[in-house]
Amino acid sequence: MEQSEAINELATALAKAQGVMSNVVADQKAVIQTQTKGTYSYNYADLASVLEGIRKPLSENGLCVVQGIEIGEGSAMITTQLLHTSGQWLRTHLAMPIPREATPQNIGSAITYGRRYSLTALIGLAAEDDDGKAASEKQIDQPRQATRPQPPTPAREVKELPKAAPKDAASPETETKGDPAIVRHQHMSQAAMKRWPLQPGETVAALIGPWLKNKGYGTWFAMSPEKQEEAIAKMQEEADLS
Repeated sequence: MEQSEAINELATALAKAQGVMSNVVADQKAVIQTQTKGTYSYNYADLASVLEGIRKPLSENGLCVVQGIEIGEGSAMITTQLLHTSGQWLRTHLAMPIPREATPQNIGSAITYGRRYSLTALIGLAAEDDDGKAASEKQIDQPRQATRPQPPTPAREVKELPKAAPKDAASPETETKGDPAIVRHQHMSQAAMKRWPLQPGETVAALIGPWLKNKGYGTWFAMSPEKQEEAIAKMQEEADLS
């Protein structure tokens, strides 16, 4: 993290803003259809919900957020700045990997996730479950609340995947569960590790890449969501038979 020479006024203003901020509740629902015609769904808070929840508290305390994006070779650099009317500032940088085969949708998804993750980390927001109690307590004049999306529940036709080991709260992998494209990639990685337990020095990408090409799928980021779901089901089938 980078900062101006002094941040005393910015820190005071941010403390006041955080005192009135509410965690943003997941108000978006994604429904995913599997290749076996089953479906599963989950709730998540999108970037618009996060911005709506923080904009007023920041503005009332002389603060604002600016985000810039630079696309380079193989990555998108997202710069997030918190600015105060005194001229003091904080700045963070986050590089999101962008494979050469990525579609515009893949790139947009990665950038949107990176912006949301950087923003919530810099402001100090936490996620909160969107349960019935939270929904019933929402007031008209309160900022919309956001939550960390719940892991998707597979439909009956899809065999339950093994649970991953607990992740650190600040881990990007934990935060990506609200994005359908990244959720599919996590499912593919879990199935691959079940199919071929990692050996020292191996990576999940080294297992998945050759397998996709051998099955005629090509590269993961060049595949449509439907093809990705098909590959997940195929990998899971092989894992169950191994």
